[in-house]
Amino acid sequence: MIRLRLSRQLSWHARGEAIFSWHRLLGDVCEMSRDVLALCLAFEAGSTVAAACATRPAGLDPETARGFCEVLAARGILESEGEPDPLGLARRRPYVPRLAVWQRVGDDAVVYGRATSVRVAGAADFLAAADGTRALSDCAPATRWSALLRLCEADLAALKLLPSGSGRPPWAESTMPWSAADPHDLVATGGAGRTPSDLTGYHVAIDEPEAQFDETETTLSHLFREPHAALGGETFGARLARGLLARGAPAHPVRAVEVGGGLGFVGRALVDAFVPASYLVVDRSPALARAQRRCGLLSVVGDGIALPIADRSVDLLISNEMAGDLPTREGVNVGALALVDECARVLAPGGLAYLSEFGHPTEAPRRSDHLDHDEYSLRFEDLRERAVFHGLSAELVQVPSLLGLDPAPMALVTTRASFAALRTLFAAHGGMLAKRAWLAAEFIVAAQRIGIDTTNLHGVVTAPLGVRTMGLVPSEFWAIILRYFRT
Repeated sequence: MIRLRLSRQLSWHARGEAIFSWHRLLGDVCEMSRDVLALCLAFEAGSTVAAACATRPAGLDPETARGFCEVLAARGILESEGEPDPLGLARRRPYVPRLAVWQRVGDDAVVYGRATSVRVAGAADFLAAADGTRALSDCAPATRWSALLRLCEADLAALKLLPSGSGRPPWAESTMPWSAADPHDLVATGGAGRTPSDLTGYHVAIDEPEAQFDETETTLSHLFREPHAALGGETFGARLARGLLARGAPAHPVRAVEVGGGLGFVGRALVDAFVPASYLVVDRSPALARAQRRCGLLSVVGDGIALPIADRSVDLLISNEMAGDLPTREGVNVGALALVDECARVLAPGGLAYLSEFGHPTEAPRRSDHLDHDEYSLRFEDLRERAVFHGLSAELVQVPSLLGLDPAPMALVTTRASFAALRTLFAAHGGMLAKRAWLAAEFIVAAQRIGIDTTNLHGVVTAPLGVRTMGLVPSEFWAIILRYFRT
C-alpha cells in the first residue's frame, strides 16, 4: 500500500483559532482546523491512509479523515514516500503575486520580505515573465531552480508554483504575515499559539502600543491620524468632530467618554474641537492607556461593556473602530449590542454616541483575515434595532461620507506582509516608511527621495483611495450615531 509522509517543506502559522500551513517550495498557503492538523501530524513518520485514519486523530471519523487526506495530498502537504518528484515541479507554473516587492538591478532581482532581502543573480527576466502561463521547466533550467525556489518561502512570498493546467487558485496572491510556530504546540493550544484567546488577555498582552497599530491592527483613523490631502489637510479626528457637530453633537459637552482610545490621536483631536469639561478614555489595554495619557488624556483600564460611569451622565460617547474586538457568537455581534446597551444607560438627555467599525447595514458578520486575533465586522442594522428598543434615535452613515473623505486620488494598496516588505526596501536605502494612507504620487516622491528607482520596482499597486487604501476598504467602515432625547 502507498505510504504518505508529512512534507518536510512546510512551515506552520496561527492567527487566533485558525491554523495555516505554508509550503516552502510551492508558496501554497492552506487554512485548516486543529483536528486536520492533528491528522497531518499522524503522517509525520510516514503511514498509510488506512492506518492513520484508524487512529481517529483528534476524534475524526475514518471516512472524514480519508476525505481530508485526499485534499492534503493534492496540496502537497502529504507526499508519497519514495517518489522522486511528488510535487511535479517541472510542470508547475511560476507566478509572481501582484504585491510581491522586488527590484530589477541589471539582470539580477532583489526581493524584499519581512525584515529580509534576497538577491538572485540573473532572475529579473524570469520574475518579470512569471505570469503563471508556462511550466517551470520552460522558464528556467533545473540548475536554477534552487535559487528561485527560495523566493517561495513565507518570509518573501514572492513566487508561487501553481498546479499544472490553467487558472489561479485562491492562494496565488496569499501572503503570510504571521511568524512560524511549532505544529505540536498549535494542536495543544487549539491554534491560538501564544496569543491569549480571551479579549482581556489579548489586550493586556499588548506591550508596544505604536506597533499594535502600525503592524498588527491598522485602523482607518490611524492611517489618517496626520493632516491628509484627502481630508482637506485635516486629520481624521478633526473631521470626525466636524461631522458629529453637523449631526447634533453638543458643542460643549460637559462630560465626554471614549471607549477604546487607541494611541489617543482621535481623543486629542476631539478634546481640542469640543473642549469638554471632562474627557475620559476607558480601555482594556494598560499599554494603550499609557499611550493615551501621553497624549494628555485621562485614561483608565476598564471594560467597554461595563463602563465605570453613572447612569445618564455622558453627553458625548465615542467608540471608534473598537466594537469589532468585542465578542461575536453564532453570527451575532453580542459584544457590540452590549455596547449599545451601555450607551442607552449612560447617555444623558440630549447626549450623542458614535460607534464605528468595519461592517455593513445588513450583511452577516465576517471574520477579518489580516489580524493575529479574531475580529468581526458588524451588522449595523442589529445595532440600530437595539438602539430603537432602548428609545434612542439611530442614524447609520458611512464613515468616509461623515468625514468628507475624497475617494478619487490614487492611493497605495498593501497587505500586512507587502507593507513590511516595502519597509524593508526603504530601510535598505536608509529610509523609513511610515504607516499612513499614502497617495500614489506621495509614495513615489518619498521613494525617489532616498534613491529608490521606482521605474524598476515591482509590487507598488494603487487604486482609488475610496476603493482601497493600504489594506483597508474605506467604504466598509460604517458608524451608528445614537441620540437620547428623553427628558
